[in-house]
Formats: sequence, structure tokens, C-alpha cells
Amino acid sequence: MKKTAFGLVGLAILIFFLIILGFILNSGGASLVGICILLGFLIKSMDQFIDEPRYKKYRILIAPFAVIIPLTIGYLAYVHDPVFGMVIGTALGLILTGKIDHPAFIIGIIGFIIIIVILVLAGGLEIAITSIYIIPFAFIGCFADEIGHEKMSERTQPKSLKLFFEHRFALKIAAVICTVLGFAQVIHLVAFLCFDIAYDITAISLR
Repeated sequence: MKKTAFGLVGLAILIFFLIILGFILNSGGASLVGICILLGFLIKSMDQFIDEPRYKKYRILIAPFAVIIPLTIGYLAYVHDPVFGMVIGTALGLILTGKIDHPAFIIGIIGFIIIIVILVLAGGLEIAITSIYIIPFAFIGCFADEIGHEKMSERTQPKSLKLFFEHRFALKIAAVICTVLGFAQVIHLVAFLCFDIAYDITAISLR
């Protein structure tokens, strides 16, 4: 097995274990973390399939991923209030920095909005005010990360600053602030950080 495959296999085992454990023990926290790890893998994989020519043969997966991702995020937003605010804020940051540059991403965002509207109108979803408060924090964090990430290639930037934006620490800091302010619980922060770790592991594995 190639060395790069170990990370993906490890993610798959962890995702399966956490989601199954969550259903067996009726633990929303375990399921949340497992699904967030899955999302980190799916989103970064779709990104790589779009951008990297060597993954051209896998581009057939982009269409189902563009459907599965918003459905999964919609489910999480229905079960966990803070997810809505984090997703909307992050999406706004990505849109305003020009990162939503492929039809699959546009379909995913539109799909998520449609799912939320359906859940509000027919599923009894009530969007918590604390979730609304998360939106500006997530937007600022995402916007700062994407702008900084674009400038990482400039040789004048210190290595520490490059590392900060390469791993998108501004959004992580925003998530911590939202947790400290009580807009989200610790388990939501853990799930978000696990999403980020899975995203990075997938990026390294598919590099």
C-alpha cells in the first residue's frame, strides 16, 4: 500500500467507528465528530478532483459529492444549531474571495440553502439566534484565511505567517471565540477541528 494511502484508510476506519459508535450509544457527539471527519474528506477530495489533472478519472465523483455534501451538512444543521452559522459565514467568506469557482461548489451551496428552507418550512427547523451570531465570526475568519492563503507565495512573508494561513488558523480562532462566548459547545469545536484535520490529511494524501 502506498504511504499516502495510510492517511485515507485511517480516516475511513475512524469515520466508520465513530458513526457506528454514535448510533449504538445514541451519542450525538460521536456521530457529529465522525460525520465532520467524513465531510473534511469529501470536500477536500472533491476540491482535488476538480483542480488536479492526475485525478481526472475520478471527476465522475464530483456530481454525487456535490449532492451528498449539502445533504450531510443540512442534516448536521438540523441536529446541531451552530453548524448553520459556521457554514453560512464560511460560504460568504469563500464567495467574496472568489473561491467558489466551480459549478459543483455553486450547486452545493444552492443545495444547502434549499435544504435549509425545506427544513424550516416543513421540518420545523428553528435557527437559533446564537447560530446567527456565529456568521460574522466565521465570515471574518474565512475571509482572512483565504486572503492570507493567496499571499503565501510571496517570499517576503515570514514562515510563521505562511504556516498560520496555510492551515487556516484565523477560522480556528473564530471557532474558539464562538465556543468561549457560548454560541457553540465544546463538542462542536472538537468536531470542527476534526473536520479541519481530516481536510488536511486528505490534502496531504492526495497531493
